[in-house]
Amino acid sequence: MSISDDVALTRQGAWARRHSLSFDGGGVRGYSSLLILQKLIAKIKDIEVKHSESATSSYHPELYNKPFNSSRNSGNGNIVSSHQAREDTHRYLPCHYFDFIAGTSTGGLIAIMLARLRMPVDDAIEVFEDLSKEVFSGSRAPVWLPWIYTYNHRKLERVVKKIVDKRIPTIDPNWSKREKEFFTELTGICNCIVVANGKTKQAHTPYIFRSYISPQTTGDRKRTAGYIRNPGVRDHYPIWQVARATSAAPGYLREMHIEGRDFIDGAIGFNNPTEELYDEVEYLYGAKANSLILSIGTGLHEPRSFGGPIGVVADAL
Repeated sequence: MSISDDVALTRQGAWARRHSLSFDGGGVRGYSSLLILQKLIAKIKDIEVKHSESATSSYHPELYNKPFNSSRNSGNGNIVSSHQAREDTHRYLPCHYFDFIAGTSTGGLIAIMLARLRMPVDDAIEVFEDLSKEVFSGSRAPVWLPWIYTYNHRKLERVVKKIVDKRIPTIDPNWSKREKEFFTELTGICNCIVVANGKTKQAHTPYIFRSYISPQTTGDRKRTAGYIRNPGVRDHYPIWQVARATSAAPGYLREMHIEGRDFIDGAIGFNNPTEELYDEVEYLYGAKANSLILSIGTGLHEPRSFGGPIGVVADAL
């Protein structure tokens, strides 16, 4: 059940306040969201080093002695000088500054990278570039043919599995390889929320994939600002399945089938998951727990006409 405001604040003091990060869906425009976050992390790095020159990473006061995962690093895993640290945002992980990271569609993919896989934003940018080239570039099937999907869902599956395989050796060595491949988060360092839609014959029902346990075991729970979706146990599914579920945009990628249920892109009705995130934190920790929510969007499309022959309509889509 929900923790009351007073109890939450008394038990945890300043740590009762939750900082959250939210990413909209937006296809390849999600790249701009990562660039915005990169600028923010650079500012955070400057503040950290200004406060203490020994804060050469977000692991401070512990030493950061794990090898980098990016092609832009030295790769030796050793502590670098304070001067080098000022020039390197790679050592400052978003998962150390935000308690929750949520996303929808490509924003969901970003949330998985930053929260569940604990990537530095620099790594996430490189991965996003590679993913876009491998999955969303090249020739596309006609979007107006309902029996053909624009992009190959198997490519996305392969890419996400490859990302997970590459990243998991850098995560907690006490975990087994199998556990690391699942969306379930065992440490609670940063909670991950990914929004999708459960597909039925009657309607599309919002579904939240969680890397943590939500107290209530069955049903949606009404809150002042909205509903708590499908609360209960952690979603113990492979990471690639969750990634596929949130990004399965109708007509573009085939829906994802998980345990007897089909899922499609969460962007249909929930392209901005901030309200769901706000309700979730309030439900878990009380009405005063939401200290900060940073919502990073992907911009707005210019309005385009749908008039004219089918080819013009297809171009607008």
